[in-house]
Parts: sequence; structure tokens; C-alpha cells
Amino acid sequence: MTRRTTFIPFCHIAVADEIALTSNLDALELGCLHKIRNYLWIHNFIGLKNDDRQISKICKISKKKWLKVKPSLDTFLEVYDDEIMETTWREYFNDAVKKSENARRAASIGQEKKKRKLDAITQQMLSKLKP
Repeated sequence: MTRRTTFIPFCHIAVADEIALTSNLDALELGCLHKIRNYLWIHNFIGLKNDDRQISKICKISKKKWLKVKPSLDTFLEVYDDEIMETTWREYFNDAVKKSENARRAASIGQEKKKRKLDAITQQMLSKLKP
């Protein structure tokens, strides 16, 4: 599976909420949900077709097993324009992207200020060196 993005935001998960949401799932169902969520996270929540064969490959189970697991995951997965979307982690992803963009913007502002300060010091030093 190739990565389509150069930046993947850090995933912040409220563990107590996650346990409460998934407490009714068995191990196989929880594992499939986790693999689908990770796939969507890595691919920016884009491009997971509503194709049972493809999803069973992502979950690393047979298509027959996936068809048994699928009804249990219906509360977590929604289909939009023939693509699967996981609603809970989509919100986490959007929040993480916003936080990352804000941090990147703040860092670039700080970097610009530092560069201007260093340029001023350099100019001051050069002016002292001129006869």
C-alpha cells in the first residue's frame, strides 16, 4: 500500500470515548474497524471504494468473513458517492489537520521574525565594518 500524502497528522484519540463506542464489537470486528480507520487516515479519508473485495483485503480477511463483519460496522461506516467514510475519526482527522496547519503557520511566522532579526544584526555588523 503506497502512501499518497507526504504529511500525516498525529492522531489524538479519547480512549474512554473510543472504548465506549466500540465496546459491543468482538475482536475481529474491532480489528477490521481499526484497519479501515488507519487506511482512511493515511489516505486523508479519500478513495476507499465501497467494494467488499477491496475492503476485505485491507482488513486482511476473506470476503466471506468481511460480509459477516460488515453489518456490525454499519454504525461507524457511511457511504458517500460510492466511497466508504468513517465518521468518528473523520472529525479527529479534521481537528488534527487544523492544529497542524496552525502550528505550521505559527512556526513560519516565528521563522520570518528570526530571519529579520538576524538580517538586522548582520546589517549592523556590516555597517560597523565599513570605513
